[in-house]
Amino acid sequence: MSEPTQLDLWKTEGEVSIEQMDDAVKKLRQAKERKSEAKAVLDAANKDYSEAEAQVMSLMQEAGKETYIAEGFGRVTLREELSVRTPKSPEEKEAFFKWIRENMGEDAYFAYMSVNSRSLNSLYKQKTEEYGERGELLQIDGLSEPTAFTKLSFTKA
Repeated sequence: MSEPTQLDLWKTEGEVSIEQMDDAVKKLRQAKERKSEAKAVLDAANKDYSEAEAQVMSLMQEAGKETYIAEGFGRVTLREELSVRTPKSPEEKEAFFKWIRENMGEDAYFAYMSVNSRSLNSLYKQKTEEYGERGELLQIDGLSEPTAFTKLSFTKA
């Protein structure tokens, strides 16, 4: 038995021709290439900006200046800000959330105790597959019913 051709595989419910699909996929390829080119330009501009920013900061620090005004171009100001990393270990998380609950109350506890959307959806997908293999339906307390959407995967042929 021979391999099926593209035409053999193409079965439609409506009146869509192979030429229409080829044209649509061609336009998708062109749009993806323009998007990639634009991203490369944006990445280069971000790199240039970061380098220029670092140079200005270095010059201001060297000159002992906190603020500088370049007439017609702008005002730059150095500020010291503090930043902390999110708790990583179970012990750090437990201590942090205990502190929040004790010092800021229940509302703050639930506001700061959140999960990243990407991580949540990854967990949901993994558990759905796991439960599905056992013939069970996944139900996670506290989560609303999932909404379905269609996503197109597009790679170079």
